[in-house]
Amino acid sequence: MDLQTLPPEIRRNILKFLLVKDVCIPARNIWSGGRNYNLAVFCTCKLLQVEAYEIFYGHNTFAIDWTRSLHKLNNFPKFLRHIKVKIDSHTRILDLLKAIESSKQLRSLSIEIQGVPTYRGSQKPSTLRLLKFKKPQSLKRIDVVCTATLANVKDARTILEAVLQNGCCRSRDQGHTSRARTKGQRFSQRLS
Repeated sequence: MDLQTLPPEIRRNILKFLLVKDVCIPARNIWSGGRNYNLAVFCTCKLLQVEAYEIFYGHNTFAIDWTRSLHKLNNFPKFLRHIKVKIDSHTRILDLLKAIESSKQLRSLSIEIQGVPTYRGSQKPSTLRLLKFKKPQSLKRIDVVCTATLANVKDARTILEAVLQNGCCRSRDQGHTSRARTKGQRFSQRLS
């Protein structure tokens, strides 16, 4: 029986059975043959290849170790929708954020912070407040977790989460200053 002659719903169910895993898949091992991912289906025909890519990248969650990875994924594959990323003090956070911004299909992102990532040559959490991020419209769920117990790593987690959710991180002082100016402006308007 030829898979191409089957109705699309049945073909997709077969591909899901072959390609969708309940565990997080390490991105570096996908094509190395280390595990059985039934990837031969990608080599059968154009129709199955396209459907298989959509299902494999769209339904699985991929673990990307951005800490020491030699092949840094500058752009995630276009079908990738769910990823878990590990970062630490070796991570250039701006490279990661650019890759996330360019991922138009990404729906869920989980970041595990093991150390303060590098930004502008510094590993101080306060420098992360300068980051800007344009969240892809498709990205609906963002989780940032901290596996270290150090205070500076926890601060980095809080700041990075604010950047990812809001596009930037406002310092507490900035909020108070702008409120004080507003009150001062109102007071000067009353006098005039």
